[in-house]
Amino acid sequence: MEIAEFQRKDQKETLQFCMSIFDEFGVDVSFYRGLDDFAGFFGKPGSVFLIVRDSGSIIGCGGLLKISKEEAEVKRFYIHREYRGTGLAQRLLEILIKRAKGMGYRHLVMDTHTENKKSQRFFKKRGFRYYRPKPTRKWLDTFTEDKYVFMRLKIG
Repeated sequence: MEIAEFQRKDQKETLQFCMSIFDEFGVDVSFYRGLDDFAGFFGKPGSVFLIVRDSGSIIGCGGLLKISKEEAEVKRFYIHREYRGTGLAQRLLEILIKRAKGMGYRHLVMDTHTENKKSQRFFKKRGFRYYRPKPTRKWLDTFTEDKYVFMRLKIG
């Protein structure tokens, strides 16, 4: 298995992988930002997007988006169903935490659908705690609290 930074050449395959995850969970993708241009979406200073490959195929991804000087959002954190429970998600999250610390962040935040209990358990088990962020344009999901739960982890 290889974890590497996203490259523009990965756009089509990464989009297909993410769409397969959305299909699996029955997610409406009409409001998802950045799917048409991962490099642009995650290409800003203080952001990063990683993909995980096994035997050449993408089996996972996850990134960080800058919210503020001290806070980054864990975004597009997905693992193929056949690799869940193998420790891969933990490994990817550890790499993102290390990268976030290296960029000077003190907190990581994330959101997930209220019904996605598996995601909530995963992040809670790793130290993330529920909280209510102030709505901000840098994190548009904060305007839709009826659909999402929000979690935060202190890393620095």
